[in-house]
Order: sequence, then C-alpha cells, then structure tokens
Amino acid sequence: MEPLTELFDYFNLNPIDPIVDRFRNNIENNSDQMIVISTFLHELTIHNRGIENNTLKKAFQSYLNATYTKTVNEEVSVYDFRDLIASIKKPASGREILTTVINIAKELGNELDPIALMRPEHSTVTRLRKTGEVPEYDKTTASLTDALKSETSGEIYRDVAEFWEVNFITNKPWCGLVNRIWASYRDNGQCGSDNVFSSNMDEDAWRRWLHAFRDRFLNQLMKEEDFTEVHPPAVKRRRNDPLVRGKFCHTTIPSPFKGSKTNRKLDFFMESSEIPDCVTHKWRDVRVVGEVTSSEEQIGAKFNQLMRYAREIFYSQPLRRFVHGFCLHKEHIEFWIIDRAGAYSSGEIEVLKTQEMLVRGLLAYMLMSDEELGLDPVISYDDANRCFVTLTNDNSETEKLEVIPRPVARPETIVSRGSTCFKTKDEKYLIKFSWGTGAKDNEIKFLNRAKNVTGVIQMVSSGKLYKVATHRKGVKFSKDKLWIFIAKDQVHARGKQETILNDEFYVKRRLTYVKLTPVGRLIHSAVTVREFVSGIRDAIIGLRNLHDKNIIHGDISSGNIILTGPDKEGKTKGILIDLDMSSLHKNENEKNLPRTITGTTMYMALELMKAISFKKLSLKL
Repeated sequence: MEPLTELFDYFNLNPIDPIVDRFRNNIENNSDQMIVISTFLHELTIHNRGIENNTLKKAFQSYLNATYTKTVNEEVSVYDFRDLIASIKKPASGREILTTVINIAKELGNELDPIALMRPEHSTVTRLRKTGEVPEYDKTTASLTDALKSETSGEIYRDVAEFWEVNFITNKPWCGLVNRIWASYRDNGQCGSDNVFSSNMDEDAWRRWLHAFRDRFLNQLMKEEDFTEVHPPAVKRRRNDPLVRGKFCHTTIPSPFKGSKTNRKLDFFMESSEIPDCVTHKWRDVRVVGEVTSSEEQIGAKFNQLMRYAREIFYSQPLRRFVHGFCLHKEHIEFWIIDRAGAYSSGEIEVLKTQEMLVRGLLAYMLMSDEELGLDPVISYDDANRCFVTLTNDNSETEKLEVIPRPVARPETIVSRGSTCFKTKDEKYLIKFSWGTGAKDNEIKFLNRAKNVTGVIQMVSSGKLYKVATHRKGVKFSKDKLWIFIAKDQVHARGKQETILNDEFYVKRRLTYVKLTPVGRLIHSAVTVREFVSGIRDAIIGLRNLHDKNIIHGDISSGNIILTGPDKEGKTKGILIDLDMSSLHKNENEKNLPRTITGTTMYMALELMKAISFKKLSLKL
C-alpha cells in the first residue's frame, strides 16, 4: 500500500471533521490567525498518534512538527497558509486538506540555497558565485567562525581615530544628560557598595552591576507609565530630558531566539523599552549586542562570537544599516560597529580605574535614536504583524507596499551585497534590495537599458536608500589599523604600516532597491517537459535580446530563470532575471578593457573555468 494512501485511509476511518470545524470557526472569528493555524497543526499532531505504521507516523509527524515550530517562532506568515485557509472555507474534503498541509510543509521546508560566502578563501574570484559553495559551513561553531573570518578578511579595523567622537559625542542631543549621569555615578558611590565594578566579575556579578546601574540612574528616565521608583533617583529628571528607549536583556542558557538559525546564549543585548518582558526574544528586536569575559585570552573568541550574533541580526533584519556591539574583558572594553562593508572599533579602553567610557557607552545605547542604532526604516509591521516596505524612488516619490513577511531570498552573510527579495502581497511585484558597491555599471543601469526587452524581467521603479559612507563619515581609517584574521584559528594580528590596501579602505556600499515585474517561480518547478523547454527557449531569446543591447548577463544559471503563468491560454513563459553580474560587451569608453570573471561555477563557460584555474581575476574579450 502506498504511504499516502495508507495515511488517507487512516483519516477516513478517523475523520478530522471536528478539528476542521474548530479551525474554520476560529479563523473567521479570531484576529490572531497565526495562533489559530498553530493550534490546528497541534491538534493534527495529536490526532496523528493513532497511526499504527510507525514509519508513516514519524514521516507525517515530522512535517507537522517542523511547520508548527515555524509558526510558533514566527518564521512564517498567514500568507504561507493561504491555500489551507481557502480549502477550509471551500469546504474541501479531509483528503484535500491533508494534501494541502503536506504541500505547505514541503514548501516551507524547502529553503532556498543560501547566497554563498563570496571571499577568496572559498572562491578563486571575489565576484564568483557557486551554488552550495561551502557545504554545511555553519553546521558547527568552528566552521561558521572560519567562514566569517574568511568573509570579513581585510575588512576589519581596530582603534580607528574619531570612532568615539563620531558615534558618541558629535551632534548627539543626549550628550548633556549622559554628562550629568556620569558625574553622578562618579561622585555618588557608583552603583553602591554591593555592586562594585571589578576585574574579577563573573557574568552574574556583571548582570547585578548592570541592573543596579539601571535602577539607580535610568529608572526615572523611563516613560511615566513604566516608572517605578526603587531608589531615590541619582539624577533628577528635567523637562527636556530624552527618555530611555532601550532595556538591558540577557540569556543564561542557549535558547531559541525567534528568527534564529541556531540556539544562542547572549551575555548582553538590548531591546526596545516598549517590548514587554518575556522569556522568548526575537532577533528582529535586538538593537545592541555585547560579550563579557573575565579572561584577556578570550578577546579573539569573544569577538568571533560577536560576529556570529551580528550575522543573526542581519539575517533577521536584512536591511539593517549597521549594528552596535561591544566586548568587555577583564580591565578593558572595546566598542564595535558592524556593517555590510566590515567592522571597526574604538580600540581597547581601560575601565577598571574609571568606568567613564563604559558608563557613557551604555547610556548612549539606551538613548540612541533608531537612526543612530542603524535600524532599518524601510520594513515595518502593524499590530496584526502584517509586513510593509516604504520606498522612495529616484523621483522622490514614496509608496508603501504590503509584502509577504518571509523574504523570497536573503543572504546569510554580513559583508556582501546582501540581496534580499520580497513579494508584494498581491504577487504582482518583486522588491529587491541590494547593498551594491556603488559602481557606475550596476543592475539598475542594465535594467534601464533592458527596458521592454522580451524575455528579461522589467524594472518598474528604483531608488537609492542609504550609503555605508553616511555613518562612517568622520571616522579616520588607516592602514596600520587593519585587523588581520588567520583562518582556522582564533588568532588575530595587527596590520602593518606597509600593508597594501585600497586607498578607499572599505567598499562604499550603497543600499538600493528595484521594483520588478513579473513575479515567477524557478525553472526547476516546471511540471512538464514542454513547460521546461519553453522556459529555456524564452530565456535564450532574452539572452539574445540582451546581447543586442550590448549587455552580457554574466550569471546564467538555473537560479536566474523563472517561469510565469500559465496565462489565460495556458502558456508558461520563461524570464531571465538578476543582472547583478552584468557588464557591457564592449565598454563604450575604454575598448578592450579586461572584464571581471563572474558567474555560478556549475554553469560557467569552459574558457572562464580555464582562466580561473590559472588564478585570473579578469579576462580580455
């Protein structure tokens, strides 16, 4: 007997009608539809326990458990269950409903291949992309750390000049309040005799000091409805004082953060003060991260941990501009900023004799605006957890679009173009965000040139949203501040004055968006040979049409061909997408200019593969 047939036979003998009826009633009367969906899946799981075939039971159970977990962790949205809701309202048969549940589980479990770590350690060419480039690179902490080191190699600076002035002093409206609190801390017994800051503080002692600091110096600066006076305020609140916007948090054991790829134990992190206290946290809400150790020998390891946290933040907040963090170890603290171009720090600051910079830094984190924290102003959520993007195009026209919360694609990297794609709720458009290099020849330019070209995805609008150089302005980078990573080791070394670096010191990445149409599905979703062949044919026509426009696509692969339709006539069309790697066939200003080798390794031309084997970064046409 076929497994699915046996499964359906079981549910014919043990109908799920009562479960379906409850689901139908709740979905119509309950505003929180995700709770209704998770309850439905949970009840199905219990109902499934009566299946005698143990293998079949485990298989179906795994589908239900995986999908249920995603609903609880808010990794999916109501939109992902639209077919289930439609089948319930239809009403459909139990067999149809179960088939829909299985199909949804399969779809949600079929994650897109992550964008590979694009660094020379793993690729011969920086712009080379390779499907599944580093298999299971994040399976262990060690392999993930090595991958992140490779990715950020040559992009990290320590002890850069003007770091503190730019991020914690200049033009900061809360500086006066910070000065008053620091003076009170210094002159009035710090956090009290029971919470003296020392070099041998363990994590528990650090947390006690932190909470004592909050109670003594910050409670009076919370919103009126949140303010409960524990001790007489060490600094009296003035009429125009800014309010505390953040709160200190920590976890004591590795625990699942919603939106996390793995369980993490965070020594310190900050959330908005408006978020209610709870056991479960979301990476989407994390504002600042910190690592604490009493061992000087753990400096490198703690920084690696900080970078792993930053990766989680960028994964859950893909349009985050930058992340503040710090490493506190024994007698020193080091403040960091991590962005899509790398990371840079204040250098080690002594905190044992005087905690001035520690106190000022923590206060600043609590008072910073969303912009100063690097938070993303583009993506927003309403009370019903619906997701929206607010876009301003090159003509300064703004529109707000509802999108499906779960991105179609997003990177797992930090230092990269960070391409992230959302479908609009009506599935008419794809919104693609990228942290490009700011080069003159970019995807927007090529999409403009490919306007009305048959077989190629079309751009409706585009816009420039942010520059990495904006928050790095005023910080003075120099060659001797480069922090060199030695892969497969915890060792970090200081760069030397003679280190060869680009005069720009870092890639001037710029966040842009393009609004694209039509929305389709990948070529491998073709269900018939005819559909597949017609899709490939249309993509070839699109490629030819691009060549007529003097454009070389640069990354032809199965991941860059989509299918649309079927249309009213039942026809499916193939569309060529992703002009990120495109270039001009003949440079219109400089003839015979070497062209950077790009592409997805599995699909590259033999001539390019041969050039790569000789360690060539570019090739003359």
